[in-house]
Amino acid sequence: MTLYASGEGEVVAGDIKPHSVFEIVNPEHHLATLDADEGELVVTFGVEKGEGYRAFDHEEAAGHGILPVDAIFTPVLKANYEVEGMSGRLSGRDLLTIEIWTDRTIEPIDALRTAADIFKSKLDIITAQPESDDQPASDAMSELLETEIKDLGDQLSSRIINALSRYPIRTLGELMRFTPETLKQEVRNFGEVSFRELRDFMVEKELWPAEEEEQPE
Repeated sequence: MTLYASGEGEVVAGDIKPHSVFEIVNPEHHLATLDADEGELVVTFGVEKGEGYRAFDHEEAAGHGILPVDAIFTPVLKANYEVEGMSGRLSGRDLLTIEIWTDRTIEPIDALRTAADIFKSKLDIITAQPESDDQPASDAMSELLETEIKDLGDQLSSRIINALSRYPIRTLGELMRFTPETLKQEVRNFGEVSFRELRDFMVEKELWPAEEEEQPE
């Protein structure tokens, strides 16, 4: 995305040149102030998809004319919930009310659906494991999920480790939040060869389901 402004006055997000892929949802947002008639501001913005908060990478940001900034990807500004007891025929049940405020880049209902998918994936970790009273096995799984991606250099290629770390995905537990398909869409510089290598690794560790074989017609 590109911004060009000239002359004295305030520069706002709405001054950014329209783009076919991106939409400025807060055009009134203040960016800068030019204090002279001959003032001129030209900016090219780099836009990425991500999750949560990411501090800028000093190595990636190296270069003349580049102004790196930390990124806040989360579109949810605030969330609240309230549980109330029901009465009458519904006595004994509870009513759950959820309130979600976003920055308008996503609808609250879509944010709720995404949160529900993440929550379900966490529960799938539990339901996917056979019931057992074997405590050592449970401890081994917990230890595996806490394994840091950067410590898997002897099992995964450096390209995979670097791509996941930049996202950032720091542990195998965090990696499990993603389905294989979502991971391919979200993580940059993740080619098919790297994806297959990572998928084989996750399936071997029983952290992702095995890929279903196509049945002949």
